[in-house]
Amino acid sequence: MTIGVTASMLLLSLGANAQTTGLGLKGNKSSYEMLAPMKLTPAERKAKLAESIAKHPLLHKRLVPQTAKRDSLVRLNRNIEAGIKTKQAPSLPILRANDEKAKTLWGNVLFDNSWGAETPEYGMYSFSTETPIKVKKQFLDDFFRATGAGAWIEDDLYFVMYQNFWGVDVIYLYHYDTKTWEKKLEKRLENYSLVAIETAVANDGTVYGCFLDADGTYNELGVVDYATESRTTIGRLRHSYVAMGITSDNVLYGIAEDGNLYKIDTQTAEEVVVGSTGKQLTKADGSYFYQSGEIDQTTNTFYWDCVDNNQQSTLYTVNLTTGQLTEVGQFANNNIISLLTIPKAKAADNAPAAVEQIDFDFTGGSLTGNVCFTAPTKQFDGNNLTDSKLTYTILNGKEEIATGETTPGAKVSQQVTLNKGYNTITVIVSNANGASPKCASRYYAGFDTPKSVGNAQTSVNANTGKATVTWEAPAGGKNDGYLGELTYDIKRYPEGKVVKTGHVGTTFEETLPEGETTVYGYGITPSNNGTKGDEIVTNYVAYGDPITPPFYNGFDAKYDLAYFTVMDADNDGKTWSLKEADMFNGYDGYAQILRGEEKHSFNDWLITPALKVKANHKYNISFRLSGLYKYYEEQFEVKYGSAPTVEGMNKTLMPQTTIKRSDFETVTLTLEADKDEVIYLGFHALSVLGEAMGVKIDDINVTAGVDNLAPDQVTELNVEADPQGTLSTKISFTAPTKTLNGNTLDNITGFQLRRTGKVVAEIPAAAPGAKVEYTDNTPVNGVNVYSVAAVNEKGASFYCTPVAVYVGEDSPTTPVKANTETNTNSVRFNWNAPEKGIHGGYLNPEKLTYTLAESDGSDYKPTYTPVGNTVGKTYFDLDVNPNDGAEQTVKTLFINAANDYGSSAYIPLPSYIQGKPYDIPFSASVKNYMFYGILWAAWGTGKSDF
Repeated sequence: MTIGVTASMLLLSLGANAQTTGLGLKGNKSSYEMLAPMKLTPAERKAKLAESIAKHPLLHKRLVPQTAKRDSLVRLNRNIEAGIKTKQAPSLPILRANDEKAKTLWGNVLFDNSWGAETPEYGMYSFSTETPIKVKKQFLDDFFRATGAGAWIEDDLYFVMYQNFWGVDVIYLYHYDTKTWEKKLEKRLENYSLVAIETAVANDGTVYGCFLDADGTYNELGVVDYATESRTTIGRLRHSYVAMGITSDNVLYGIAEDGNLYKIDTQTAEEVVVGSTGKQLTKADGSYFYQSGEIDQTTNTFYWDCVDNNQQSTLYTVNLTTGQLTEVGQFANNNIISLLTIPKAKAADNAPAAVEQIDFDFTGGSLTGNVCFTAPTKQFDGNNLTDSKLTYTILNGKEEIATGETTPGAKVSQQVTLNKGYNTITVIVSNANGASPKCASRYYAGFDTPKSVGNAQTSVNANTGKATVTWEAPAGGKNDGYLGELTYDIKRYPEGKVVKTGHVGTTFEETLPEGETTVYGYGITPSNNGTKGDEIVTNYVAYGDPITPPFYNGFDAKYDLAYFTVMDADNDGKTWSLKEADMFNGYDGYAQILRGEEKHSFNDWLITPALKVKANHKYNISFRLSGLYKYYEEQFEVKYGSAPTVEGMNKTLMPQTTIKRSDFETVTLTLEADKDEVIYLGFHALSVLGEAMGVKIDDINVTAGVDNLAPDQVTELNVEADPQGTLSTKISFTAPTKTLNGNTLDNITGFQLRRTGKVVAEIPAAAPGAKVEYTDNTPVNGVNVYSVAAVNEKGASFYCTPVAVYVGEDSPTTPVKANTETNTNSVRFNWNAPEKGIHGGYLNPEKLTYTLAESDGSDYKPTYTPVGNTVGKTYFDLDVNPNDGAEQTVKTLFINAANDYGSSAYIPLPSYIQGKPYDIPFSASVKNYMFYGILWAAWGTGKSDF
């Protein structure tokens, strides 16, 4: 069905005469953004809504009647989780072009006075121009609400759903296939540019509309392509158009909220009044009810489902010369309708029927081949074609790529050249009476992108170091297109080194480099004549010689677990696994063992790679350990031995210990080697049935060995940054008096200063027990972490507990707001400079730049438009007469502070009143619990909803 459609926007207000419809929230909305309004008090929610209305008044003018459905957030979320079931009535027959029956229209019904408060039936309906006008269900869905306009073009229906939930804007784009009513797209939009008050579809499929700008602050005439989610702007509009339509000769008309008919220039957006419709649409507060219109391009008749300010819903035709209305009839259930749609015939009765099937005859990956089809033998009305000659046109998208002549029933094979990738090929057959309906088919031309390889595996021969990589060839192309002879690019990870390109076959071998144990995995990328598929990375395997400590593993990379031997000693299928870094764990991965749904006990080992230790040396071993829940008593121990097996774990470092906590705690152990040997450390979860829920471990660290006769650790490390921001620190500490094994320390040959993990200085020798001072003149601007080790002829001690300090100039915290002064021709904003940076570091007040800005957007995603800035000063004069303006409004500017090292958040400065003072005598009245036209200020304690 070829359909042109317009739609209007339901912009919801929460005044006394309006009611919200359902929120329609979806999964890619952040939970904080959706739940935040629910945590506010009623008064706070009203304030948030009032702020949203003030920022985006155009988004809050549309109303639906108070008896419309009162959706709750909980109910809608429950429907989403359960999967909303759609209901579909029999499809409506398409009227023939020469049918003399009453006109049939379609639309999205948003209100029906027969609906119950909790049982609305949103969806697409049809209705006849016969009176009384009654709507008939065609397709129903709880989220089928075109509140931000849309377009129905052939078999594709697009619409935007806009809602405001107590100040939070939610905008979604939907796409339906109207042949099957399958939902093809449901996507969250991040700005207002696709939200329209009304649209009109031209004969060539161009969609014009009265759209909001990206910030939602004003109306503009634009052209939208919903398929690509893009829109262009023609010009700004002075009016909001409740109904629009475009004639067969491309003249655009619209009925504005003032009740006048306008002609709108599609090149310049100029609006020329044609005449008054005589209808009063707006209520006293400027709001108006939702409605829409459309022009029947076969007769250029403008249909308008009008809802006046008394909520009377009537179908009219509009005289395009005068604006005069002719009543068609009133809606029996006072319906409010969007997406007003006028069905069009796909073809004239005696035009050819559509081609039934398109075939493609292309060799290999060639872009040149034949489009094949059989010419129809029937007319569109089902009678036999009597023509001796037919013509055909072949389109690729909208581009004509071939034409020709044929006869009814003839087989056509037309050579064409296509573009690489997907091509949408359409065949149209014509006779003297007109063109057939379109027959379209998609075809992928050229060499297709191969699917990923399957079952990719890496294994290593521990004796020879030979790595063998195997995989299965891709199962086809991503687009079911042509695959030639595939080659493969092979990359070795984690270093990401390309080890082979253009490899033929599905096995690759290489000998790994010698050295300490590391892990290896391989990425396999298939290539189809240069068109590459997605890379698949194999499993990682460990290979190499024993590691001489230090050794550290933070489980932050996906291959970190491959360093370890994992043993499921109880063979219950529950054992150690990697919890990758993500937003839920602060992007800090760890290893874990979880019980799962069924009860299990734990008997599972996580064993390090081989570590080479030296006789008479001590090694500090630390790790962070946690249970899953603090109410369960997990059991854990640490052992070591000469083999990565259960039997090999025969020496105890930490005896069986109870863990009853859900947050990480650092455990530090010391291992003393009595001989040169290779050992393995084993971390053993052995919780009992009923208590085993989960254990987590992270940041396993084994320090370099320290000789027993080396110095003990230094103590009393203190680091002070220069208070004026110079890149310098003063360091002091106390030298040890004992060796590591507790004997008297005879001498110290020096100290190693480590800064942020790297030795940066050798500090001269000092006597045991001496107070040592040192100045570091090379720290970086930012956080520096210091530790110190004492050195003698036996080597360095363990490093002392590190100290972190911020050095240099800091990024500023927010300014401290003071007051706002209004003068005759200016407004002065005053504030105090922040005293410290966000890390407690030095700030140079003379180098601070303060930016004053206006705020837009939601509270959760605000945007700021600068209006001025100043450097070093703590005041700003805004050149404005505070008494200018027809109406008084509250003006608030926001301020932030910045320097070369960062910027603070924006905070509001004290507000001021902008606008002409009220005349005396002064009076105000209350209507529907609201003040109209008068600016009032209210103060309260915030302890009540009043």
